[in-house]
Amino acid sequence: MPSRYTRKYKKHKHRNNRNKTRRERRVGGLNTENANAQIELQTKLANPSDRQRAALKTACNEPNNCMAIGQYIDLINVYFEQFKNLAMVTSAVTIISKGANGAVFKIPFTKDGYTAYTALKTSLTRDSDNLGYEYYIGKNFINKLIRRFTCFLETYEMYKFSRPLAAVAGVDPDLVKKIVPIKHTTWGETCKLNKDISVNIQYFDSCQTLWHIVADKTNNKSLADIWIYLYQMYFALGILGDNYTHYDLHANNILMYKPYGEKEYLELIYHLENGAQLILKTDRITKIIDYGRNYVNFGFVDPGNNTTTKSIIDEVCASRECKPNCGENLGYSILQGESVYPNNGNMKYINSNIPNVSVDLLTAEHLLNAGDMDAMIGDVLYPRNTIRFAVHPFETKHATPNNIQKNIRTRSGKPYVYNVAGMKEAFEEILPTLSEEYYKTAAGDVKYGADWKCVAKINVYSDDREYEIIDTRVFAAQSDATATTTPV
Repeated sequence: MPSRYTRKYKKHKHRNNRNKTRRERRVGGLNTENANAQIELQTKLANPSDRQRAALKTACNEPNNCMAIGQYIDLINVYFEQFKNLAMVTSAVTIISKGANGAVFKIPFTKDGYTAYTALKTSLTRDSDNLGYEYYIGKNFINKLIRRFTCFLETYEMYKFSRPLAAVAGVDPDLVKKIVPIKHTTWGETCKLNKDISVNIQYFDSCQTLWHIVADKTNNKSLADIWIYLYQMYFALGILGDNYTHYDLHANNILMYKPYGEKEYLELIYHLENGAQLILKTDRITKIIDYGRNYVNFGFVDPGNNTTTKSIIDEVCASRECKPNCGENLGYSILQGESVYPNNGNMKYINSNIPNVSVDLLTAEHLLNAGDMDAMIGDVLYPRNTIRFAVHPFETKHATPNNIQKNIRTRSGKPYVYNVAGMKEAFEEILPTLSEEYYKTAAGDVKYGADWKCVAKINVYSDDREYEIIDTRVFAAQSDATATTTPV
């Protein structure tokens, strides 16, 4: 039976972790067996020579896979010059997706025969969500969280188009020639350039949206998997609290990345506030995407910084280029939410100027309360009475008021959840108690049994420490034939 349990960890382990040398910390807390090899790798990479590529390619044949779980992320970023040098883009740019408001391109950066990819997100209309804001939040807030929490993507660079983007269904062959970096800008300029702004962000393949996974009865999932996927993000959101609200956290904005092959998994070891460990096995890493409607308080990542989304919108409203109406037609309408759309019921309680610790329960509320999980996987995986907690129902389809109420108990003793901190707490109570039945797939197989192989372990902390990859083995990219590549 899969191991899900909590246990007290010894205080000296915490002290030993803090006493690690800088070199040990930098290689991700690797065990003694691998540490010497990884230190040797770093020594080679420190020297600008052909050995850089050879050593890095040996350790990580597919850099995007390594970066997705945080392995060698700093080394790869340095090797590819933070993905700023467009001269490295020497092969074809392909399109990943295209909609009415924008398109996303897969950008290959190649150096000495070693290739990594990024995703270039673009706008096609002036009233699309302002990518200048999304870049600023990603670069200056989210990027400071990516080494602490496993569920965020890195933002690299912002560009503007010097020539119009070709409105094609496939590839714009001259795309890279049409973009130039934006070195410095103002909020007013983000209004002026809105349609021409593009943002380069982290890319990886072998992923599906959470909605795709829930809806697809043919894939290899269990009920426990769905809950563990959700916990990965609610662990972070519960800690962030009223310092961060995504405001658009539906199941298509949650990517599930599969770093390894079939019958392979990684072990997530969460070090909780009470000193316990919650140890979970998973075949996928959860990634939250689309930061263009987020509320943030920069004081969380930069103590003393009083900047919030509200103060940013105030600057937008004061900018000549964003007048009239605070850039409403220039990508800033949704950020102002119900104040701009007072008669639109779908926008009720959507207001990125203020935090809302309840609205990011959107996906969990839909799955548990709206019957979506029942309709899609419930008949296969579990009877209704096995639901172990409840989410306070949303007042509209997309949102609900901010509610700081702590969890209460239903008549049957189940946790009743009002906000992201409560969801984190409920999962930490429930996940260690799940029986083998919760790990059964539609085919009747039990996930993470004796025929499964643990490929990596990651320590994730509830304090401000960065997460650590331990017992990590060098691995090649594993393709998932059923995966839909959807980086945004």
